[in-house]
Amino acid sequence: MANIRSASADASDDGKVTYRISELVAASGVTQDMIKYYLREGLLPPAEKKHAKLSVYSKEHLALIELILRFQEQTRLSLLEIGEVFATANYNVSTIEIELLSSKYSRTEGENIIPFDDVRAKTRRLNLPEEFIERLADLSLVADKGLFGDGEEQVAGLLWAAHDAGVPLTFFQSMQERLVESADMEVKALLAIKRPELNYDEHADHLADVDRIINRWMITVKNRYIRGSFQQVHDQSEQAVFSVLESIYRPSDLFKKRHKVKDAMARLETEIAGGGLKDEEMESLSFFCFQVGEYEQSMRLARAILNHKPENAVATALASLAYGLGHETDKALEFGQRLFEIDLKHPAVVQAKMLSSMIEIKKLRGVADMSDLMKRAGDLFLTQPLEPAPDQPEAAIVLGQSNVAFPKFSNTRSEALIALETLLQRLEQNAVVFQKLPDAGLEETRRMVFRICALYYLGMLHDMAGEDAKARPYFEEVVQVDPASNFGEDAYLRLGR
Repeated sequence: MANIRSASADASDDGKVTYRISELVAASGVTQDMIKYYLREGLLPPAEKKHAKLSVYSKEHLALIELILRFQEQTRLSLLEIGEVFATANYNVSTIEIELLSSKYSRTEGENIIPFDDVRAKTRRLNLPEEFIERLADLSLVADKGLFGDGEEQVAGLLWAAHDAGVPLTFFQSMQERLVESADMEVKALLAIKRPELNYDEHADHLADVDRIINRWMITVKNRYIRGSFQQVHDQSEQAVFSVLESIYRPSDLFKKRHKVKDAMARLETEIAGGGLKDEEMESLSFFCFQVGEYEQSMRLARAILNHKPENAVATALASLAYGLGHETDKALEFGQRLFEIDLKHPAVVQAKMLSSMIEIKKLRGVADMSDLMKRAGDLFLTQPLEPAPDQPEAAIVLGQSNVAFPKFSNTRSEALIALETLLQRLEQNAVVFQKLPDAGLEETRRMVFRICALYYLGMLHDMAGEDAKARPYFEEVVQVDPASNFGEDAYLRLGR
């Protein structure tokens, strides 16, 4: 269908918008010769004559041209027949729009609901498998296994197409029960219509038109509901990925500058480039880089490990997380999907699996059943110990993160509170056992990262439970330590509520 384009127009003395013929051409996208044809054949009402050499057209003319194009696209009427419809409606745009919406002019042969002719059973012509026909009969979707009555051949063909597309026949069985009830209600409504001025044929045509309007209404309402449902799923999948990403601490540049992260990484550059670090040191350093928001460096280290140990699950997970936080979701999913065959409870692996599940859900965007994926993501939260040991600080963090990001899946809030409080105490007592980093100068930075995460998750868990007084001191400390981080900004907003 041609698109109606915007164009300048004049305002007449009474304030109404008017168009000269050239302006109407520009606004409608229809040629001047075609507009003159519409006028000549009665598809458009005559223009207003300002004087002998000037005719002006109204916004109704523009709307009618759009309706002509839509009628040509959506109905089987010829231009002359469209002109008759427009003239009968006295060129009223609203009336014509309703006529189009009713789809009365789109009807096909033999669709009238009034059975004028004696329709007898006929032999099936569709080449469908016999066992499929028997299945339809068993489910009462057709009346007879051997002969089809009026419309049943079409029903069988539609059911075959839907079945071939993956829709179970039991869906149609359930829907048919509801449709029969709806059809009974419609029959009663149609029979209650009184039009004594119409003869039998006219009354039958009128009922068929009303039936089409009802069907159009049902399709519109159903489609609106389905679109709303898919939109809700789509929004939830977007929110799921957002929840995972926002539940991961992203330090501010000021924090990294204060803790001289880049200086420390520069000191290690020679050893990294020369292969002087062991795999466990590279792994620990990659995880640290991820935790302090150095995603490019984290990914580079992870890829270096994978170059000679492609089966390394932690490096694979860190590559996935680094890509995800760098907003390269396709790459994040590529690496993350490799982990689902690996039964490793390392926090980086759990986080990467969680993020990959959410990205996969987002990619489906509501066009498939995502319950299995959501369950898979939810089950990941159950893999972490509820009482992390001193050498499992990451497990306490992931436990808090899971309860913050997905409280509906993770119902271990009380255990998370205890684990995070315990982690804070151990950090104060210097009793946490971390995987060794190749540069001692980074140790204090890592301790501070864990402290900020523990504080933020504790504040969030209390905030989500409506315990504002308990949440406040945790949020205040996060703001004091790193106000420009994503955790600091969110904590600040929550304190201001």
